[in-house]
Amino acid sequence: MRFTPFVSRSIQYFDIEHPIHQLPLEVRSLILRYCDMPTLLGLCHDKNWRDSTLQEVAASFRLLLATFTPDPAAFRHMMRRTNTIISGSTALYFLLRSPCTWTPGDTDILVSPAHFDTALEFIMALPGATITHDSHNAPPETYEAIRPNFQRLVKVTTLMAKFDVMMSREASPYHSVAHYWTTLVMNALTADFFVCAYPSLTFSHRGAMKSRHVLPAPFEKYTNRGFQFFTPGGPPTKPDQSCARLIACSRRQRYFGDDNCLVFPIIDDSVSPADDDTETLESSITTAWQLGGKPCGNTACFIPTPRVALTMTVNGGWQAGLQAVQDQ
Repeated sequence: MRFTPFVSRSIQYFDIEHPIHQLPLEVRSLILRYCDMPTLLGLCHDKNWRDSTLQEVAASFRLLLATFTPDPAAFRHMMRRTNTIISGSTALYFLLRSPCTWTPGDTDILVSPAHFDTALEFIMALPGATITHDSHNAPPETYEAIRPNFQRLVKVTTLMAKFDVMMSREASPYHSVAHYWTTLVMNALTADFFVCAYPSLTFSHRGAMKSRHVLPAPFEKYTNRGFQFFTPGGPPTKPDQSCARLIACSRRQRYFGDDNCLVFPIIDDSVSPADDDTETLESSITTAWQLGGKPCGNTACFIPTPRVALTMTVNGGWQAGLQAVQDQ
């Protein structure tokens, strides 16, 4: 697994003789609990902190699941079995870590058409689950803005949380994430790893909008949460220096899993593969996106981006990796 270079500037290479490495495990865990995600990613490069850091990320994921399900292990098993991903504000909340000044209003669940019924059945079995809305029963114009990305939206309320269970239009649920209105929510939590399409922007609380025509409600919601937005693209008159700020040119074709994505494993030693009868699952992500505009002349616009797949392997341990696939 290749870890990304998006590291907090405060992280330096550590002297192995430094007293901080002699701290008891419980003290080290307490320190990690208050570190932001870029700092945790940086600490993973240090062998003295790697194991503790991976444990902290896994513990954070369990705590997140525990906010909306009484059995996080069972929910995670469902995600693995159905290739379900968590996106939207819940995934963003996980990446930014606490203390956040806001909490997600609901949990966005994205499922492929083949596994939608199974995932919905699981969520409906949660305590107090009730369907409050189903797009199948709504007038066609109600969801006109999102219909290009989703076949169906079912809103479910339980005793613990609210869910938006969405069926993607493509076999991979990542297709819908790639077409979200802003880079801020182009993130995904799977059972075994998380993905962030624009880590530099996300961790600086900034988002690029794909279109100037955005519904007021989501824009105002994230603006009130302290996020800033801009719209890239437009007619190029000279090489666009924003390429460097984006770490990926807004005019460049992108794929989940390319060199500009952040992909990080969620390794939970408390869950043994022997306890899970799930066979090897693969989620090939071949959906491309482009934030907008014609090539501006910057060489970054023309760096070839390989088509890739994010592969989750369940075989002797949970592993998250990148597997190149041929561009067809």
